[in-house]
Amino acid sequence: ITARNADTGESFDIEVADGLRLNEVNPEWLDSVPYLLEHAREGEPWARKAIAECYRYGKGGLKQSVFNALFYYESAGIGSKDLFEESLDTTRIDPFPLAIDMVGDLDRGDNEKVLHDIDNLNSMGYHSADILREIIEGRKTFSSFDETIDYAVAENTDPDAALYAFGYYMDHHPQTKIDSEKEARFYPVMKKVPGLLMVLGEKRYSETLEPVASGESDASEERNATEDEAKRRKAVEYLLKADEYGLLSPAGARIIDHYLTNDPTSDWLRLSDADLARIRRLASLPG
Repeated sequence: ITARNADTGESFDIEVADGLRLNEVNPEWLDSVPYLLEHAREGEPWARKAIAECYRYGKGGLKQSVFNALFYYESAGIGSKDLFEESLDTTRIDPFPLAIDMVGDLDRGDNEKVLHDIDNLNSMGYHSADILREIIEGRKTFSSFDETIDYAVAENTDPDAALYAFGYYMDHHPQTKIDSEKEARFYPVMKKVPGLLMVLGEKRYSETLEPVASGESDASEERNATEDEAKRRKAVEYLLKADEYGLLSPAGARIIDHYLTNDPTSDWLRLSDADLARIRRLASLPG
């Protein structure tokens, strides 16, 4: 196996016995995020799991993030049930399971329990949820979408705090419509939590494949076709960005292949032969 030094870029070979997984050899190697990303982009579960661990425990130069860890675990085929069972078997101080529980308490509107959860998370050194305390106690008010986004995209707002604030606002303002302008403003948050690029890219592309409602005028159909063209391009841009983070799913890879094969406006997209072959492998397509 060829590994790369993240600081110098030099490569070196590792001999691994037959049947032995890399992450059973030396955990220190798993902190080399650029090396892990190369393998994550190939869809290798061990690499995606290793990046999830880096986010979970704040290793490899990555800031601790429950949400980023969850996306990478999911992309490695590890579900939340498995994660909770695993967390019961460890004595390591780990805010991960408690933060997930707190989100459930938040969804149930149990603010007293949420505040108790935040106290416990603080004792573990996890302070991303502190913004929820400020909101619940009325010390921080987000009165508009723009105000919420200003907080979420700020450089000193970490990924989890950004999603806590944005999620809280959207839950309490369900009438908010995310148009293309709002989505563009949300893009920096998606780069903080790149799993969102994958989710939104798949969603936006699927929306363009829905049949046009019957009874619409020719002008309306033409407008919809133009809007769908722009939406498909944006969706693919999201998926390609998710791919840079090693999070392209098989469904996302199939979307890119579908776009290149079926959309005549896809000629802007230039991929190398190696990337095309890799994406088709991720999509489980021949050749």
